[in-house]
Amino acid sequence: MIAVLAYHSVQETDFAYAVSPEDFERQMKILKRRFRVITLAELRDILVQGRMPPDRCATITFDDGFEDNLTQALPILKELGLPATLFLTTSYVGRTITTPSGFTSSCLDWNQARQLDQSGIMDIQSHGHGHLVLTQATEAQAVEDLERGKASLEAELKKNIFAYAYPKARCNDTMKSVVAGYFDMAFAGDGLITDLKVCDRWRIPRIVVRNHTPDWKFRARLSPLAWRLKSFL
Repeated sequence: MIAVLAYHSVQETDFAYAVSPEDFERQMKILKRRFRVITLAELRDILVQGRMPPDRCATITFDDGFEDNLTQALPILKELGLPATLFLTTSYVGRTITTPSGFTSSCLDWNQARQLDQSGIMDIQSHGHGHLVLTQATEAQAVEDLERGKASLEAELKKNIFAYAYPKARCNDTMKSVVAGYFDMAFAGDGLITDLKVCDRWRIPRIVVRNHTPDWKFRARLSPLAWRLKSFL
């Protein structure tokens, strides 16, 4: 079994997709006790080889690019020795953004993004340029957004960008084919990886962690049984 966790912000706020630093640290300790935490590159190798590892594995990811990923999440991950990946939305870089729900937060600038990517703890990959929901876009719009986001990251970080997370986790067959032309792997949907034979490398499921998730529910969402019993979630 492989669990891919998806976080957004790590700060004290009522934003649905923010987790307090205290909750985040406690969740990371739970994860470290129960799983072998692997990098995104290691997950890619597992998917390409098609062999499920003998132990339970987990990958930690973040979306968007909030500044607290550097100031709050990174020190906790570093102390625990846990690798993670940030899927960065390049149009957010250096800005303060406000979500439709009214949550306002600063995002990383390019110097901070480089600091994060060079930390040896958190790797940066693509969340597109404009946080474009691909299922609401034309193919031409999708191509422009994917190319612009990937090119910006590769120019600023001086490395190959091989992975993508769909904004809002929304994907269809047409957009999956477009994304597969640019990336080795992509993330969409909700759930665990339990069978590599049916795991689509361009629709890899993740578990989105939301605000005020009690420990029992966090543990439950890491269980294949809980995903079979949907009412648990």
